[in-house]
Amino acid sequence: NYNMSSDGSINSESTLASSVRPPSADAQKNTPPTRTRSVELPLQHAPTDPPKKSKNDGGWKGRTFPYVLHEILASPGVGTSISWLPDGKAWTINNVHEFVEKVCPVFFRHSNQRSFMQNVRNWGFRELVDEGGNVAYYHEYFVRGQEDLCQHMFNK
Repeated sequence: NYNMSSDGSINSESTLASSVRPPSADAQKNTPPTRTRSVELPLQHAPTDPPKKSKNDGGWKGRTFPYVLHEILASPGVGTSISWLPDGKAWTINNVHEFVEKVCPVFFRHSNQRSFMQNVRNWGFRELVDEGGNVAYYHEYFVRGQEDLCQHMFNK
């Protein structure tokens, strides 16, 4: 398509479009609305698709550390290495060596106590020490049987 410009020359639409200056603010007020094309971009994946496993999620399947810790504590056979305290409001590592060697590799990509404890600190667990020197970990939103409370926990 060709159009005649105000000076009488003929331009193609692409040339005309590139030579037109945007209207001033006063002219825009009196200008009728222009037609626009709506373009639909394809979705990268449907919203119902399960989350793709990231290489860096440590095998957590998109879950955060508190949810994985709930799963660990609910797993049969881990009671000798990690367990809830009787009230279900705190947990303790009963046997560090067994926990690091047998439990961590199942739930994490490491057998590193320091890495695990860094997560514990970063997620806001507080260390509780009794008179005998036994250590347990507490967070107000980490309670046995109430996994839904973990949504209120944040990583520092």
